[in-house]
Amino acid sequence: PDHAKIILLTDYTTVGPKVMAQLRHWSTGGRRIAVLVLDALARDNPPRVHASLEQSLQLARELRPVATRFVGMSHGIEHYATNRELRKVHAAEGLDVQLAHDGLQMRIDLGI
Repeated sequence: PDHAKIILLTDYTTVGPKVMAQLRHWSTGGRRIAVLVLDALARDNPPRVHASLEQSLQLARELRPVATRFVGMSHGIEHYATNRELRKVHAAEGLDVQLAHDGLQMRIDLGI
């Protein structure tokens, strides 16, 4: 089904136009990506080979998936404090964004 997309984008710094067009297609016209998994190596200074938390948060804001989980964080991102900040984004914008962690399990309605 259209709403059953699970998208994993890691080891990226930018999203190419063809990929971005496909992501937008999956995010419009009543369609939503179920889970979007994105890099978040550093807080706001983009590294050369991975997107920052701020870059990935902006992408999640544009695509508005049902849930977004950030992976690949460096030691410079404190997990609990950052997730507290991200819960404020959820409250203010209705955007379910959180840092992932080892062993994370999620319920996903694939409509099957």
